[in-house]
Amino acid sequence: MTAMKNLVKLSWILVISISLFSCSDGEDGAIGPEGQAGEQGEQGPTGEQGDTGTANVIYSDWIPSEFDANIIATGSSFIIDAPSLTDEIIDRGVILVYGKTKPQDITNDQDVIPLPIDYFGSRQQSYRYRAEGPGELGISVGSTDGGSVGETLFDEYRYVLIPGGIPAAPSAPGTVKSKVNYTTMSYQQITILFNIPE
Repeated sequence: MTAMKNLVKLSWILVISISLFSCSDGEDGAIGPEGQAGEQGEQGPTGEQGDTGTANVIYSDWIPSEFDANIIATGSSFIIDAPSLTDEIIDRGVILVYGKTKPQDITNDQDVIPLPIDYFGSRQQSYRYRAEGPGELGISVGSTDGGSVGETLFDEYRYVLIPGGIPAAPSAPGTVKSKVNYTTMSYQQITILFNIPE
């Protein structure tokens, strides 16, 4: 009986050992050849050209003038903070500055005029801007007749910064894009072209 028990125990040990050793991984088989690629479908029609967006174009809100209400000197200036104005934009991009005139009559109509401008109406004034360095734009006004500047023309100013490399308007396939001179465009054209809100 004891021999029988020992034989059963030995059988179980043998079965367990075989099952443990048979679970080890063997070598991977060889990878078969790659199958053929399926047929390509027909290419769809080319989509319409999208509108030019404001990608990379930077514009400010309307910034109140810092000129005195009545300038008794022959000239004056102030600095506008323009944090996005970089050396790269100064060297390779386009800087546009606009002045918004004071209300002209009871209808409160206002005009937006690009700088630089020489104004020879009731005020003999010249308006200029310049990049003072990264982050700063200078606005200046001067008298063109040697007298005091007096009351200025603009209530507010706004700038638009166009980095170098912004493409011109789309051209026909196979033609070369011409570089657009943004400085010759009106304020309305710029706001439409770059989708700039008022």
